Amino acid sequence: MTAASLFASPFTESRPRVRMTHVELTEELERLRAEIARLRAGEEPLEVGQRMTTGGHLLWLLGESPAEMRVRLAADLFAARQAADSCFASDHGRALRRFRLRTEQLEGRLQHARREAQRMAEVSNGAGRGVALSLSWLLAEHDVTAPVVL
Repeated sequence: MTAASLFASPFTESRPRVRMTHVELTEELERLRAEIARLRAGEEPLEVGQRMTTGGHLLWLLGESPAEMRVRLAADLFAARQAADSCFASDHGRALRRFRLRTEQLEGRLQHARREAQRMAEVSNGAGRGVALSLSWLLAEHDVTAPVVL
């Protein structure tokens, strides 16, 4: 491997090594500066000890980091994203199962309470009818068959 190949840039054309004129060097310098500006666009420098709070901070950190650190950080970000997606999906399914079980339990209790309200309504004395009316009113407030509004 030659020294020239070590410093070869993917942004330059493959051409024989010749002396460049001042104008060519100036144009090449401007092109490289524009490419660096494009690559660094959106960066927001961080001070030592400052928390990263924006994407610009992350871009700046990646731009200032060695390749090994950038690759490790990208792998960590990818793994964290996968874990978050998995966690959300798992918790979502678990929460749905828990809500369904709770709904079934409440439906059973409500059915029992409806039966009791009906039984009490059939009682001939006024106290039983009063309890039945109160219980019916409470049951109407907690009707699980009504559509859920979020």
